[in-house]
Amino acid sequence: VTFANININDVLVKQLKPELGKFAKMIDAEIAKQDLKPYILPIWKAFQDDIQIPYTGYLRFQPQSLSVSEINMTGSVLNFNIGITATPSIQSSPWNKLNTPLPNLSPYKKGSGFEVYTDLRLDYDSLSKQLFDMMKIESFAMGKDKINITALRLFPAGEKLGIEMGFAGTKKGVFYLLGSPQFDNAKNILALKNVAYDLSTKNVLIKTAKWLLDETIRKKLESQMVFDMSDLVTLTKKSINESLNQTMGNGIKTQGKLKSLELVDWSLQKDAIWVRAKTLGDIGVIVE
Repeated sequence: VTFANININDVLVKQLKPELGKFAKMIDAEIAKQDLKPYILPIWKAFQDDIQIPYTGYLRFQPQSLSVSEINMTGSVLNFNIGITATPSIQSSPWNKLNTPLPNLSPYKKGSGFEVYTDLRLDYDSLSKQLFDMMKIESFAMGKDKINITALRLFPAGEKLGIEMGFAGTKKGVFYLLGSPQFDNAKNILALKNVAYDLSTKNVLIKTAKWLLDETIRKKLESQMVFDMSDLVTLTKKSINESLNQTMGNGIKTQGKLKSLELVDWSLQKDAIWVRAKTLGDIGVIVE
Protein backbone atom coordinates (compact mmCIF):
# COMPACT_ATOMS: atom_id res chain seq x y z
CA VAL A 1 0.00 0.00 0.00
CA THR A 2 1.40 3.41 -0.89
CA PHE A 3 0.22 6.94 -0.20
CA ALA A 4 1.83 10.15 -1.30
CA ASN A 5 4.81 8.07 -2.42
CA ILE A 6 5.36 6.89 1.16
CA ASN A 7 5.33 3.09 1.64
CA ILE A 8 3.29 2.36 4.77
CA ASN A 9 3.32 -1.49 4.46
CA ASP A 10 5.89 -1.80 7.25
CA VAL A 11 3.86 0.48 9.50
CA LEU A 12 0.67 -1.55 8.93
CA VAL A 13 2.45 -4.84 9.47
CA LYS A 14 3.88 -3.68 12.79
CA GLN A 15 0.44 -2.56 13.97
CA LEU A 16 -1.51 -5.55 12.69
CA LYS A 17 0.95 -8.36 13.42
CA PRO A 18 -0.12 -8.81 17.09
CA GLU A 19 -3.78 -8.81 16.06
CA LEU A 20 -3.14 -11.26 13.19
CA GLY A 21 -1.42 -13.59 15.63
CA LYS A 22 -4.42 -13.48 17.96
CA PHE A 23 -6.76 -14.04 15.03
CA ALA A 24 -4.75 -17.07 13.84
CA LYS A 25 -4.91 -18.58 17.32
CA MET A 26 -8.67 -18.06 17.39
CA ILE A 27 -8.99 -19.83 14.03
CA ASP A 28 -6.80 -22.71 15.23
CA ALA A 29 -8.91 -23.01 18.36
CA GLU A 30 -12.12 -23.15 16.33
CA ILE A 31 -10.63 -25.69 13.93
CA ALA A 32 -9.55 -27.87 16.84
CA LYS A 33 -13.16 -27.96 18.04
CA GLN A 34 -14.35 -29.48 14.78
CA ASP A 35 -15.88 -32.94 15.02
CA LEU A 36 -13.97 -34.99 12.45
CA LYS A 37 -16.12 -38.11 12.65
CA PRO A 38 -18.50 -37.07 9.84
CA TYR A 39 -15.48 -36.65 7.57
CA ILE A 40 -13.83 -39.89 8.64
CA LEU A 41 -16.89 -42.16 8.69
CA PRO A 42 -17.03 -42.60 4.87
CA ILE A 43 -13.35 -43.62 4.91
CA TRP A 44 -13.98 -46.13 7.71
CA LYS A 45 -16.90 -47.62 5.80
CA ALA A 46 -14.97 -47.73 2.51
CA PHE A 47 -12.13 -49.63 4.14
CA GLN A 48 -14.59 -52.35 5.13
CA ASP A 49 -15.71 -53.01 1.56
CA ASP A 50 -14.39 -56.04 -0.31
CA ILE A 51 -11.83 -55.23 -3.00
CA GLN A 52 -11.85 -57.84 -5.74
CA ILE A 53 -8.42 -58.81 -7.02
CA PRO A 54 -8.73 -60.69 -10.34
CA TYR A 55 -7.30 -64.22 -10.35
CA THR A 56 -6.55 -63.93 -6.63
CA GLY A 57 -9.62 -63.30 -4.46
CA TYR A 58 -11.16 -60.62 -2.28
CA LEU A 59 -9.12 -58.21 -0.15
CA ARG A 60 -10.67 -56.87 3.03
CA PHE A 61 -8.69 -54.47 5.20
CA GLN A 62 -10.61 -55.20 8.44
CA PRO A 63 -9.73 -51.89 10.17
CA GLN A 64 -9.33 -52.06 13.94
CA SER A 65 -8.55 -48.51 15.09
CA LEU A 66 -8.09 -44.95 13.84
CA SER A 67 -5.64 -42.21 14.75
CA VAL A 68 -5.87 -38.56 13.65
CA SER A 69 -3.16 -35.91 13.42
CA GLU A 70 -3.44 -32.24 14.36
CA ILE A 71 -5.60 -30.20 12.00
CA ASN A 72 -4.26 -27.35 9.92
CA MET A 73 -5.85 -25.14 7.33
CA THR A 74 -4.62 -24.24 3.85
CA GLY A 75 -6.88 -21.60 2.36
CA SER A 76 -10.38 -22.98 2.83
CA VAL A 77 -9.22 -26.61 3.08
CA LEU A 78 -8.78 -28.54 6.32
CA ASN A 79 -5.77 -30.86 6.27
CA PHE A 80 -5.15 -33.76 8.62
CA ASN A 81 -3.62 -37.23 8.46
CA ILE A 82 -5.37 -40.45 9.37
CA GLY A 83 -3.66 -43.62 10.55
CA ILE A 84 -5.54 -46.91 10.27
CA THR A 85 -4.55 -50.06 12.12
CA ALA A 86 -5.94 -53.06 10.26
CA THR A 87 -5.54 -56.80 9.75
CA PRO A 88 -5.89 -57.08 5.96
CA SER A 89 -6.51 -60.48 4.49
CA ILE A 90 -7.41 -62.07 1.16
CA GLN A 91 -9.71 -65.02 0.63
CA SER A 92 -11.04 -66.71 -2.48
CA SER A 93 -14.74 -65.82 -1.91
CA PRO A 94 -16.56 -62.61 -0.84
CA TRP A 95 -16.37 -61.93 2.88
CA ASN A 96 -20.08 -61.23 3.55
CA LYS A 97 -19.08 -59.70 6.87
CA LEU A 98 -20.92 -57.00 8.84
CA ASN A 99 -19.19 -53.64 9.18
CA THR A 100 -17.93 -52.53 12.59
CA PRO A 101 -18.85 -49.09 13.99
CA LEU A 102 -16.40 -46.19 13.94
CA PRO A 103 -14.22 -46.38 17.08
CA ASN A 104 -13.00 -43.48 19.20
CA LEU A 105 -10.17 -41.52 17.59
CA SER A 106 -6.66 -41.67 19.05
CA PRO A 107 -3.53 -39.49 18.52
CA TYR A 108 -1.95 -39.95 15.10
CA LYS A 109 0.71 -42.59 14.55
CA LYS A 110 2.40 -42.94 11.19
CA GLY A 111 1.87 -46.37 9.65
CA SER A 112 4.51 -48.77 8.36
CA GLY A 113 2.70 -50.21 5.33
CA PHE A 114 0.85 -53.52 5.14
CA GLU A 115 1.64 -57.20 5.27
CA VAL A 116 -0.96 -59.49 3.72
CA TYR A 117 -0.97 -63.23 3.08
CA THR A 118 -2.93 -64.65 0.18
CA ASP A 119 -3.33 -68.11 -1.32
CA LEU A 120 -2.74 -68.88 -4.99
CA ARG A 121 -4.35 -71.94 -6.56
CA LEU A 122 -2.33 -74.24 -8.82
CA ASP A 123 -4.59 -76.88 -10.37
CA TYR A 124 -3.08 -80.35 -10.71
CA ASP A 125 -4.46 -80.66 -14.25
CA SER A 126 -2.66 -77.52 -15.44
CA LEU A 127 0.57 -78.46 -13.66
CA SER A 128 0.39 -82.00 -15.07
CA LYS A 129 0.07 -80.65 -18.61
CA GLN A 130 2.95 -78.20 -18.09
CA LEU A 131 5.20 -80.96 -16.78
CA PHE A 132 4.19 -83.50 -19.43
CA ASP A 133 4.83 -81.03 -22.26
CA MET A 134 8.44 -80.78 -21.04
CA MET A 135 9.02 -84.45 -20.30
CA LYS A 136 7.36 -86.09 -23.32
CA ILE A 137 10.23 -85.01 -25.58
CA GLU A 138 12.87 -86.51 -23.27
CA SER A 139 14.27 -90.04 -23.40
CA PHE A 140 15.50 -91.86 -20.33
CA ALA A 141 18.15 -94.42 -21.23
CA MET A 142 20.63 -96.75 -19.60
CA GLY A 143 22.75 -98.80 -21.98
CA LYS A 144 20.47 -100.45 -24.52
CA ASP A 145 17.35 -99.79 -22.47
CA LYS A 146 15.29 -96.66 -23.11
CA ILE A 147 11.84 -95.30 -22.29
CA ASN A 148 9.75 -92.24 -23.12
CA ILE A 149 7.05 -90.71 -20.95
CA THR A 150 3.60 -91.21 -22.52
CA ALA A 151 1.32 -89.86 -19.77
CA LEU A 152 1.61 -87.90 -16.54
CA ARG A 153 -0.73 -87.09 -13.67
CA LEU A 154 -0.11 -85.27 -10.39
CA PHE A 155 -1.99 -86.08 -7.19
CA PRO A 156 -1.71 -85.42 -3.44
CA ALA A 157 -0.02 -88.15 -1.40
CA GLY A 158 -0.09 -87.08 2.23
CA GLU A 159 2.54 -84.36 2.69
CA LYS A 160 4.15 -85.14 -0.67
CA LEU A 161 3.15 -84.67 -4.28
CA GLY A 162 2.62 -87.89 -6.21
CA ILE A 163 3.47 -88.32 -9.89
CA GLU A 164 1.91 -91.09 -11.97
CA MET A 165 3.89 -91.69 -15.17
CA GLY A 166 3.00 -93.85 -18.11
CA PHE A 167 6.00 -94.97 -20.15
CA ALA A 168 6.85 -97.00 -23.25
CA GLY A 169 10.03 -98.25 -24.88
CA THR A 170 12.14 -101.23 -23.86
CA LYS A 171 9.50 -101.69 -21.19
CA LYS A 172 5.94 -100.43 -21.02
CA GLY A 173 3.84 -99.62 -17.98
CA VAL A 174 3.22 -97.14 -15.18
CA PHE A 175 5.37 -96.08 -12.25
CA TYR A 176 4.80 -93.73 -9.32
CA LEU A 177 7.10 -91.13 -7.80
CA LEU A 178 6.88 -88.94 -4.70
CA GLY A 179 8.45 -85.51 -4.20
CA SER A 180 8.42 -82.51 -1.87
CA PRO A 181 7.56 -79.06 -3.34
CA GLN A 182 10.13 -76.31 -2.76
CA PHE A 183 10.11 -72.67 -3.89
CA ASP A 184 12.83 -70.58 -5.50
CA ASN A 185 11.52 -67.01 -5.22
CA ALA A 186 14.49 -65.58 -7.12
CA LYS A 187 13.58 -67.66 -10.17
CA ASN A 188 9.80 -67.85 -9.55
CA ILE A 189 9.78 -71.64 -9.79
CA LEU A 190 8.27 -74.50 -7.83
CA ALA A 191 10.47 -77.61 -7.95
CA LEU A 192 10.02 -81.13 -6.62
CA LYS A 193 12.94 -82.26 -4.48
CA ASN A 194 13.92 -85.62 -3.00
CA VAL A 195 12.02 -87.34 -5.80
CA ALA A 196 11.89 -91.10 -5.29
CA TYR A 197 9.87 -94.11 -6.43
CA ASP A 198 7.11 -95.14 -4.09
CA LEU A 199 7.56 -98.51 -2.40
CA SER A 200 5.17 -100.50 -4.60
CA THR A 201 6.79 -99.16 -7.79
CA LYS A 202 10.26 -99.94 -6.46
CA ASN A 203 9.26 -103.54 -5.73
CA VAL A 204 7.88 -103.98 -9.26
CA LEU A 205 10.89 -102.39 -10.97
CA ILE A 206 13.32 -104.60 -9.08
CA LYS A 207 11.70 -107.56 -10.85
CA THR A 208 10.95 -106.05 -14.28
CA ALA A 209 13.16 -103.03 -15.05
CA LYS A 210 15.80 -102.67 -12.39
CA TRP A 211 17.80 -100.25 -14.54
CA LEU A 212 15.12 -97.56 -13.96
CA LEU A 213 16.18 -97.50 -10.30
CA ASP A 214 19.62 -96.22 -11.25
CA GLU A 215 20.50 -92.92 -9.56
CA THR A 216 21.25 -91.31 -12.94
CA ILE A 217 17.65 -91.91 -14.06
CA ARG A 218 16.24 -90.67 -10.75
CA LYS A 219 18.28 -87.45 -10.90
CA LYS A 220 17.23 -86.78 -14.48
CA LEU A 221 13.58 -87.30 -13.58
CA GLU A 222 13.93 -84.93 -10.63
CA SER A 223 15.67 -82.26 -12.73
CA GLN A 224 12.66 -82.19 -15.07
CA MET A 225 10.10 -81.62 -12.30
CA VAL A 226 10.16 -77.83 -12.26
CA PHE A 227 7.10 -75.59 -12.59
CA ASP A 228 7.54 -72.06 -13.93
CA MET A 229 5.38 -69.68 -11.86
CA SER A 230 6.57 -66.43 -13.47
CA ASP A 231 3.29 -65.75 -15.29
CA LEU A 232 1.21 -66.39 -12.17
CA VAL A 233 3.43 -64.21 -9.96
CA THR A 234 3.49 -61.38 -12.54
CA LEU A 235 -0.29 -61.53 -13.00
CA THR A 236 -0.89 -61.57 -9.24
CA LYS A 237 1.40 -58.57 -8.68
CA LYS A 238 -0.33 -56.64 -11.47
CA SER A 239 -3.80 -57.45 -10.10
CA ILE A 240 -2.88 -56.43 -6.54
CA ASN A 241 -1.28 -53.16 -7.68
CA GLU A 242 -4.35 -52.27 -9.74
CA SER A 243 -6.65 -53.09 -6.83
CA LEU A 244 -4.65 -50.85 -4.47
CA ASN A 245 -5.23 -47.87 -6.77
CA GLN A 246 -8.90 -47.21 -7.35
CA THR A 247 -11.86 -44.95 -6.64
CA MET A 248 -14.01 -46.26 -3.81
CA GLY A 249 -16.87 -43.72 -4.04
CA ASN A 250 -17.79 -40.64 -1.98
CA GLY A 251 -14.68 -38.88 -3.26
CA ILE A 252 -12.40 -41.49 -1.69
CA LYS A 253 -9.42 -42.84 -3.63
CA THR A 254 -6.76 -45.30 -2.61
CA GLN A 255 -3.17 -45.04 -3.72
CA GLY A 256 -0.88 -47.96 -3.02
CA LYS A 257 2.08 -49.93 -4.24
CA LEU A 258 3.07 -53.55 -3.81
CA LYS A 259 6.70 -53.78 -2.70
CA SER A 260 7.21 -57.53 -2.77
CA LEU A 261 5.51 -60.90 -3.16
CA GLU A 262 7.18 -63.98 -1.71
CA LEU A 263 6.01 -67.61 -1.85
CA VAL A 264 6.36 -68.96 1.67
CA ASP A 265 4.31 -72.14 2.08
CA TRP A 266 2.11 -74.67 0.32
CA SER A 267 -0.75 -77.06 1.03
CA LEU A 268 -1.71 -80.11 -1.02
CA GLN A 269 -5.48 -80.28 -1.47
CA LYS A 270 -7.69 -82.65 -3.45
CA ASP A 271 -7.62 -80.83 -6.80
CA ALA A 272 -4.85 -78.26 -6.41
CA ILE A 273 -1.76 -77.02 -4.63
CA TRP A 274 -2.57 -73.91 -2.62
CA VAL A 275 0.48 -71.68 -2.40
CA ARG A 276 0.72 -69.15 0.43
CA ALA A 277 2.16 -65.80 -0.71
CA LYS A 278 3.36 -63.02 1.59
CA THR A 279 2.88 -59.50 0.21
CA LEU A 280 4.33 -56.24 1.53
CA GLY A 281 3.34 -52.77 0.40
CA ASP A 282 2.06 -49.28 1.17
CA ILE A 283 -1.40 -47.79 0.80
CA GLY A 284 -2.84 -44.33 1.39
CA VAL A 285 -6.22 -42.65 1.08
CA ILE A 286 -7.11 -39.40 -0.65
CA VAL A 287 -10.42 -37.72 0.18
CA GLU A 288 -11.62 -35.07 -2.24
